[in-house]
Amino acid sequence: MRLGEMLALKWTDLDLTKKTIRIPKTKKSIRTIMIDDGLVALFKAHKREQMVLEMKQRLVESSIIPTFLCPTY
Repeated sequence: MRLGEMLALKWTDLDLTKKTIRIPKTKKSIRTIMIDDGLVALFKAHKREQMVLEMKQRLVESSIIPTFLCPTY
């Protein structure tokens, strides 16, 4: 797998149940590669970590008070 292909991966390109990655080469051509259990475990751990970071970010964003709501003195 090429570096550019790895950097362009989306979660929708992965099928962790079937242990495959779909790599779009062109609009009509998609290459599918098999991955091992170790890589599946790494992807699952990364996805969990990503979800935790996204939840933390939403909490931070939801706790910000827009400046137009603050009284001016």
